[in-house]
Amino acid sequence: MDGTNVFYDFKDDQGATDALQKMNDFRLEKSFCDVVLSTDDGEEFHAHRLVLASVSAYFRAMFLTDMKESHQKNITIRGVESPALRSLIDFAYTSSLGITFSNIHSVLSAASLLQFPTVENACYDFLRNSINVHNSIEIWNLADLHGCSELVDLAENFIRANFTAILKLEDFNMLSLKQMVRLLCHDKLNVPCESTALFGALDWVKYDLANRLVNLEELLEHVRFPLMTRKFLMDTAAREELIMASATCRQFVLEAIDYHLIPERRTKNRIPRAIPRDRLSRLLYVVGGEENRKVLNDVEFFDFNEKRWRAIAPMIIPRKYAGCAFLDGQLYAVGGVNREYADLVTVESYNPCAGQWNSVASLNKCKGALGVSVLEGWLYAAGGSHNGAALKSVERYDPIKNEWTQVANMRLPRSHFGMASLQGRLFAVGGYCGISEIEHVECYDPMTNKWADMSSMNKSRMNHAVVTFSDRIYVIGGSNSVGILDSIEKYNPDLNLWLIIRNTMDPRSGAAAAVVLGGTDGGQELFIIGGHDHHSRDTNSVKKLNLKFADYSSATAPCMNHPRVYASVACA
Repeated sequence: MDGTNVFYDFKDDQGATDALQKMNDFRLEKSFCDVVLSTDDGEEFHAHRLVLASVSAYFRAMFLTDMKESHQKNITIRGVESPALRSLIDFAYTSSLGITFSNIHSVLSAASLLQFPTVENACYDFLRNSINVHNSIEIWNLADLHGCSELVDLAENFIRANFTAILKLEDFNMLSLKQMVRLLCHDKLNVPCESTALFGALDWVKYDLANRLVNLEELLEHVRFPLMTRKFLMDTAAREELIMASATCRQFVLEAIDYHLIPERRTKNRIPRAIPRDRLSRLLYVVGGEENRKVLNDVEFFDFNEKRWRAIAPMIIPRKYAGCAFLDGQLYAVGGVNREYADLVTVESYNPCAGQWNSVASLNKCKGALGVSVLEGWLYAAGGSHNGAALKSVERYDPIKNEWTQVANMRLPRSHFGMASLQGRLFAVGGYCGISEIEHVECYDPMTNKWADMSSMNKSRMNHAVVTFSDRIYVIGGSNSVGILDSIEKYNPDLNLWLIIRNTMDPRSGAAAAVVLGGTDGGQELFIIGGHDHHSRDTNSVKKLNLKFADYSSATAPCMNHPRVYASVACA
């Protein structure tokens, strides 16, 4: 056989690794080494120029240009710690490196200086995957020092999301003025109430009062005083010596008090300090409702940190169709229907710190299956039912005086409806008018104390859920004369237009709903909780719709401890 045309393409896949391993053996034996690197403390490291230049642009430039080090065998590397230089040289030969929090500073600094990009990226990956409350500020500073913008943004976002916990750390007081301003001015600073932001700013200033007092006005300019309650403004903020000693800071407080007490002074273009922050919900409360025709006083909450439902103290009075909202750190349960099917005027509030419910002032006229919402620091109740007749009365609660005050009536009576606040107005959506289900929508302007008709929904409905998100109102499910609905409608206030959005929700009526910011993958999720289906089966299931980028894909969340229908919800 003629073998002249035979071709055998042989490749030793292990060859390069073996060669590099052999070079590392030579290094350890100090054989064929043509450079000796040393640090400021005098420790020396023998190596081969070829290997160092192959992994580091720094050494490549040093050895291949006319720099004096290109002709020297002994070279001192300034500003690098010996353990870090040893680790980088080991990495050049072995492609292996151990990164821990004890060496991350020195290794990252050395990798950045000596231009080991693979090691730099490994350090950033380590920090990115290891960030937690206790090290987040350190990571933020380290990322900023080395100019890693992606890691800077990640750390800053983490600190904003966990601001309340980070306030308690000693590292918080070490933040720079620039960092404090970046946190306080951001819409996504996650605080349970704006007073948390104020206390954080004051604590930071007081930590080094002599040097930081000059920064007080710049910091408090970014605290949103109008979002605080009137009681807090008058009882706490207006009595803080540092604030009252500054004419500028004092004006921030007075401006906020006027915002609450004299609404006619507000302009249509709201001042920046009155714009609510986007909050990350950590607790979702589900209050009362009905299970197998039994009215409940049970209350449970979903902890987003632990991804589980927990029970808290039951309400004083069992109630379904109640209104529920958070105001001034208190959870309110308003009106509803009791086990004797009587329409309730009673109101109770839950203090999460004390862990108990207390009765507060009762409603004047609203009762039964009413709508409840918070607007500009007031708790509004509207409509409801009395002996089967729908009501159109509206009143609002002052938590300082513990009293309800009448405001303008709605244009139409309604019960079993949804109410939501949006752009400084209240929207009453759908419901039962005493004769039939309605698609009618009207809105209340507290500046004029008047209700006005808005564009109606596409479908009449009652016992539906209503939520607001990103300047839109969402209406979920409900029922009408046709049956249980699976549709979701979205209202655009700029166009005064309702649209039915495509979704994969099963028919559900009597469900509760809440929008949770900062869900999985950083999206916004609409939680649809409980209710009953077209077979009238009560459910404890919880469904999630992803609102990010109008995706509306669905998933399930952990089920409640009990099936519930006609419950109410509030986020804290």
